[in-house]
Amino acid sequence: MEDYNKIIESLSVRYLKSKNIKILKPHTIENFYDVENLVILLHKGEISFGKENEQVSEGDVLFIPAGKLVTLTYGSGAATKLKNEDFINNKEKYIATNRNPQLLANQPNESYTYLSLEAKVFDSVNFFTSLDIPPFIVHNNEKLQQLIVDLTTENMGNKVGKERFIKLYAEMIV
Repeated sequence: MEDYNKIIESLSVRYLKSKNIKILKPHTIENFYDVENLVILLHKGEISFGKENEQVSEGDVLFIPAGKLVTLTYGSGAATKLKNEDFINNKEKYIATNRNPQLLANQPNESYTYLSLEAKVFDSVNFFTSLDIPPFIVHNNEKLQQLIVDLTTENMGNKVGKERFIKLYAEMIV
């Protein structure tokens, strides 16, 4: 148990970015890949992932560890199939960024919030990559949902101490 405590104490978390996204058109990214850990909170609509098209329910959080290839489908209805590179080059056709914090969790359309985090042990080893865990869903965790919304709301604002709050929220999320 003492070894686990040492690892947890040596864990450093770095917030990279967060955005609230409105889904414009349903789309499937067949070879989605990110070099950072991705946390996705589904507010409204549908998201599925993996070979089995596992469904993420509204209010659930999908975690995709850094470096994991996964198929992701955003939105309900017939989805356009895209390679990751095609999606990156044509994002504006499929998603739009919400910059209004008051609409963050109350979008009338299908929407989600995502954030990218880096989590390293001893400032060198990517924690979640080293565990070799697959993407997974965190169901019905209201505290986690609120932390993600609070972090993203803070990021959208310009209040004094913004960076400190974001750092604290990111550490609590991990």
